[in-house]
Amino acid sequence: MKYAFQGHEISITAEDILSIYHLITKWKRSEYLHYDVEAVKAAYKDSSICWLAKKTPKGSVDTPYELVVDYRGRPEDHSWGTVSFADEYHFPSDLEFHRKEMIRRFEKKGKLHKGNNPAPRVRKVVLHDDEPQFELEDAYYYDQVGTNLTMDWPFGTNVEIGDVSCRNVREWDMVQAGVKGGVLPTLEQSRLANTLGIAVGIFATTEAGEKAVVVRKRAKNVAVYPNMWHLPFSFALTYEAKRDDKLSEFINPDLHHEFAAELGLERSDLSPLRPVAFCRDLCRGGKPQFFFDLEARLSTEELRRKLSRATPEYVGSPQFVAVGGFAKQPEEKWSPELAAWFLLHSPDSAT
Repeated sequence: MKYAFQGHEISITAEDILSIYHLITKWKRSEYLHYDVEAVKAAYKDSSICWLAKKTPKGSVDTPYELVVDYRGRPEDHSWGTVSFADEYHFPSDLEFHRKEMIRRFEKKGKLHKGNNPAPRVRKVVLHDDEPQFELEDAYYYDQVGTNLTMDWPFGTNVEIGDVSCRNVREWDMVQAGVKGGVLPTLEQSRLANTLGIAVGIFATTEAGEKAVVVRKRAKNVAVYPNMWHLPFSFALTYEAKRDDKLSEFINPDLHHEFAAELGLERSDLSPLRPVAFCRDLCRGGKPQFFFDLEARLSTEELRRKLSRATPEYVGSPQFVAVGGFAKQPEEKWSPELAAWFLLHSPDSAT
């Protein structure tokens, strides 16, 4: 099968899909988060979730993401949506002890090198005439450490809500939301930090004219997806005082800084950003996650020379996955985020 996206013809073969399936079956339960899809499905087994998945004759290749807003196929000048701010997020008092302990552990392991930056919390998303309206709240990165990034760490002492005993943050959020066990709380029901994540895939072209996608390997001491192949540009959105009511204007200014810090590139090296999808990351309790695309104006050879060799979040040199050649990649762990981005670029990627 072939799928055209941003001028790229991506061939998805049965071998490719089976390769992606093999890579994602390597996801395991970590000490802080359960990455494997079956564990996440078990946690939210009674939810009506639009799973980001790919049906094949041999079964379904699933990722732990819910597809909420699909931007694929929209005109390039189509609105990304609008932004408004509600009140400041108040971190749940029930989880203060947990946040304190997780910050201590993350600091000890060198996972908090960026500090406690402000981060917009997604309180609610409403679709109005096919345009998403995002209601945000002021929050901080450490709020995320105390909730979305440590969903499955067992409490030392269970947290009691009424007559229900909660063993971890994932259970606590369902109980406090008043939903039965196995139901994912809506963004409005949830009391997790739910700060907005950004993930960007980059297309590039070799000097011989072949299409490829840039991937990089995560460092071992990062908070999420350690030692996994990942998209080259992925971070928790931060922001300053400016609050534009257009989502594109709200997100783009922060990207300029991140390009320089994480990629060693200039904005002129890359095409304008284009949205692919807005999802909820179910490993992280339904954390909001944007997927975007960029086109490199540099060849893969130039990118290899120019990209920073290592950052606090990435190690080694970037690698280039040939479009339509996923099955030829080394059999190493891919992050769920990387697999989800690839499935977003295949036909019928949402069940």
